[in-house]
Amino acid sequence: MPMSKRSLPRWAALGLPLVVLGATSALVLGAASCVNPQQDFNDYLARAADAQGPPSSTGVVEASAVDAALLHPPDAAVNDTRYVMACETTFGQSAAEAFLFVATMTFTPSAGGGGTATLQAQSLPVGAKTVDGPVGDVFHFSSGKVAADGTARLLLPGTTTIPAAANPVGGQDVVASNLGVDLRLFADGTACAGLEGQITAPVSTLLTPSNNPCVFRAAPGGAVPAFTNADFHCP
Repeated sequence: MPMSKRSLPRWAALGLPLVVLGATSALVLGAASCVNPQQDFNDYLARAADAQGPPSSTGVVEASAVDAALLHPPDAAVNDTRYVMACETTFGQSAAEAFLFVATMTFTPSAGGGGTATLQAQSLPVGAKTVDGPVGDVFHFSSGKVAADGTARLLLPGTTTIPAAANPVGGQDVVASNLGVDLRLFADGTACAGLEGQITAPVSTLLTPSNNPCVFRAAPGGAVPAFTNADFHCP
């Protein structure tokens, strides 16, 4: 039985041929699936800024993962030892996206245990192979008292800028305020830290030590060592 106009599908009742509807649908779907690299990057930064939990390759590990005999600062002084400091942040959640710095640290032990530590750091360009040619300002952290277990809190008041050349995620200047490191010195002279502070550009986000671990590796010859995701923890 022939279909009445009332019983026809709505598109047919409106006199729209199927081929037109098909083409229109294809255009709509095509437009919806267009890739916008800049928007994708902006979305990524927004997700990083909103991240509440630790990234999969970062965070605090249990103290049992470290030999208990190492859980105190060195017995001898550390005099201007040069390190490469690599920090994995909520912006770059893998070793390949870690921010790199050349850092100088001192430690003066106290007779009763613990001591005093100082730290200064300067950004290294993305892909740096040696510590030569750092960029930007030198960050002079305040000296801090080191407890008997090797922990210390060193602060960098005010505003700090990491140049775009040293930003492995997005290549933009990173502006931060009131940075600090929750430092841990080990008996063998190695160290790690958690980074804290407020990022104000290119997006606003809070850095918490447990989610932003830093690793120190000695660089006596000036070469930047290779880092892996497994390196980024601080007990």
